[in-house]
Amino acid sequence: MNAKNALHLIQACIRNLLIQEPFWGSMASMLHKKLDENITALSLDISDDFRWTLSINPHFWQTTKRSETQQQGLIKHQLLHLLFRHPQSMSHFADALYFNMAADLVVNQFLLPAQFHEQDFSLQKLPPKYRNLAYRDVGFYYDLLLKIATENAALMQELCTKFSTEQKEFLIWASWENIFRQASSDSLLQNQTEKLWQTCYTKNTSPELERLVSLLPNAPSKNVTTISWKKILRNFVKNERANVMKYSLRRPSKRYGTVPGLSHKRNLVLWIVVDTSASISDAMLQVFWHEIRQISLQKDTQIWLVSSDYRVHQVQKFRARQSPQIFVGKGSTDFSPALQYIQTKNTPTVIYFTDGKAAAPLIKINYPLLWCIVADAAHTQAFDDFPGKVIFLQEKKTLTQK
Repeated sequence: MNAKNALHLIQACIRNLLIQEPFWGSMASMLHKKLDENITALSLDISDDFRWTLSINPHFWQTTKRSETQQQGLIKHQLLHLLFRHPQSMSHFADALYFNMAADLVVNQFLLPAQFHEQDFSLQKLPPKYRNLAYRDVGFYYDLLLKIATENAALMQELCTKFSTEQKEFLIWASWENIFRQASSDSLLQNQTEKLWQTCYTKNTSPELERLVSLLPNAPSKNVTTISWKKILRNFVKNERANVMKYSLRRPSKRYGTVPGLSHKRNLVLWIVVDTSASISDAMLQVFWHEIRQISLQKDTQIWLVSSDYRVHQVQKFRARQSPQIFVGKGSTDFSPALQYIQTKNTPTVIYFTDGKAAAPLIKINYPLLWCIVADAAHTQAFDDFPGKVIFLQEKKTLTQK
């Protein structure tokens, strides 16, 4: 079996990992691969252009007695070292062998039971009183190994001898110290790691990944695209328009040449609800009014304005460039009355301006609905239970909860 077949074997293994654990399969598929007979089995490597690479021993991959699930564990093992920045951290510890053993204790806890091999170093190989110290950082396990060495030198010597024999590829990390000291090359590697993380983590989530995030040094958050809330509001009004056909003397029929012809217009009947409860300040009402006037300037838009707190107080047709009016309300807040009233209308589209300081409406909404929440409420409660879309009125970005 030649080297090309070895690459096919590892690619097949990664494809199956992609099905079973999409996050790790996606990350493994994005890394470059190369064959290297000088390593034991599988190892991280750095290419000449400073990119993370998976180095593969073709002989090992063709002759290994490990199951496919255990082979996936080998791949996942290396990716975990990459995310935890263990290669970059090794120079901060005096004993490289103890550091490598501590790093393995960190990453092997994230392997599935079926992905373990009897040779893998784990907490179960430590004295029984230390086996419950799970999910700690590499520094904690490094100090723990030093403590075990003072308590039971013979046991520690046995563990070190076995580990150094089976895990020779970790010695490669020591040769990268000069690379990590160069700001430019270290930055390239770190940017690649963050890009891998953002690409894979944004598309996949699980309790295991959330636990991983809590332990990662400087863990990047999910890459949520920030979009201007004003753009979302304008697009909502634009996209909810309905096509209307009408007769027109200005456009004769192109097919028959007769008059009158047909023209297409995109009309919108928009219901705007303004929360007039006691928690809404005059400054908030000015923000609401400004946005309502901007919406009214759009062509072929008919707006009905509803003032509501715990009940509907006013319903009136809004005219473009209308001067500010006095809103009636100042009671408690209940979103349901206004939404129930609008639901009786024909194919409504609704924008609700509010501070969000009330429970989510319990009624079922069967029409387009956009909640515009003032910015100071964005950090006081979650809006996952609100029907429709949610945006926060703030200066530069929006956080869409649904």
